[in-house]
Amino acid sequence: MFNITDVQKVTLTLDPAQILDVKGNITTLDPQSNPVWEISDPTICSLSPALDGMSAVVAAVGPTGTSTTVTVSADADRSSEVKTITGSLEIMVLPSDAVSIKIVPGTPEDNPIGTSVVQ
Repeated sequence: MFNITDVQKVTLTLDPAQILDVKGNITTLDPQSNPVWEISDPTICSLSPALDGMSAVVAAVGPTGTSTTVTVSADADRSSEVKTITGSLEIMVLPSDAVSIKIVPGTPEDNPIGTSVVQ
């Protein structure tokens, strides 16, 4: 899980050095097809993929204490065949730092004359 506050955004990137084959060797995706990004709940975070599909910006828009999952799918077969692989990341939205304090008055009470106020 990755955390952002309710006033933050983050760029998620597909690192070419982290696209690996079954033996852990660096490989590439199908250059004829761009990765596709999705978000499970757009009321929690917005998602703005780059035109080439190699990155996307996620921005908090919803309530704190909630999470959403970002998923990216890509074609791993560099031929005319299609072999879809996916990756996902859960994003949790946390509260940002406080910027104000509200004082809430209680119910007024009688203060008899001649009596000192007790704190």
